[in-house]
Amino acid sequence: MTRRWIACGLLLLLSTALLAQSRSIASVGIFTRPPRVWDGRCPADLQFIATINANRWPVWIDYRWERSDGAATGRRRMEVRSAHQRVSDSWRLGRNGERLVVWERLHVLAPTNVSSREARVNVICR
Repeated sequence: MTRRWIACGLLLLLSTALLAQSRSIASVGIFTRPPRVWDGRCPADLQFIATINANRWPVWIDYRWERSDGAATGRRRMEVRSAHQRVSDSWRLGRNGERLVVWERLHVLAPTNVSSREARVNVICR
């Protein structure tokens, strides 16, 4: 009987820990530099900055950046150590005379499956 209670207690602790881990990332916000429009000489240097909003920390996350051209970074891992932690990615693109609309988003793969919105930039190369 005692072993059964110990097993139940351990199972309860494990499931509570897994539930807490799964709800640790609440949302992901994103913005760009420059904001919304690049109008100038190319190649354009764009920076995408995401804020990972955690309701429990520290927590290890797996994430990747996804782009409008279908490219994605490999799976990356980092420890979120506060309620709001930033991560960024850069993209250099465009040739003279091109007009492009591009976007990136941050996709948190684990412990939750949550993505930012697509941060779009209009690129006008002169």
